[in-house]
Amino acid sequence: MSVELTVRQSAVQLRTSTNTVQLTQAGNQIVAAGVAGPAGSLGYFGAFSSSVSQTVGAGTAVPMTLNTTDDAVGVSIADGSRVVLSNPGVWNVQFSAQTLKTSGGTGTISIWLAQNGSPVARSCTDVKVQGNNTEEVAAWNWVVRTTGVNEYVQVMWSDTTGDVTLYAVGTRTGPVRPAVPSVILTVTPVLANPY
Repeated sequence: MSVELTVRQSAVQLRTSTNTVQLTQAGNQIVAAGVAGPAGSLGYFGAFSSSVSQTVGAGTAVPMTLNTTDDAVGVSIADGSRVVLSNPGVWNVQFSAQTLKTSGGTGTISIWLAQNGSPVARSCTDVKVQGNNTEEVAAWNWVVRTTGVNEYVQVMWSDTTGDVTLYAVGTRTGPVRPAVPSVILTVTPVLANPY
């Protein structure tokens, strides 16, 4: 059996024809990770949601908040909006937000990604919501690379009019159906520990 050794600035990787082990430094510790499958994916993921409606003042930018961890390993929520990625990797960050316009006319919401507190270039999309009680769903994804431990991302949003709500609805009957979160966000790995 042959073993391939790759040494990079931030990691050491040992690879055979069937297995890969990668060593990275996390603070003052060395972290060993076994990479499973051809995509090099570790079992880290996160599924989060918000059970409360959210608003933003006209012309103001705020992060979408998340108050429920539905399931997660190696990904967590901090400060109500920061999606913390405990390990370096390439991640697929997906979200959906249920919007409701609460007055007439047209409002435009902008949604973008921030990484470690800074806007991610070319990540913004505008959504026009027109008419009183109009509902729309905004949903898309970004691919994010992290190179350190505990980096974080946030989904940011703004509203030109201040009358668009990210709204949540509780469980309902007739027929029985689950709650509608104002925001749903999932994180799945694309590639573990890239270098």
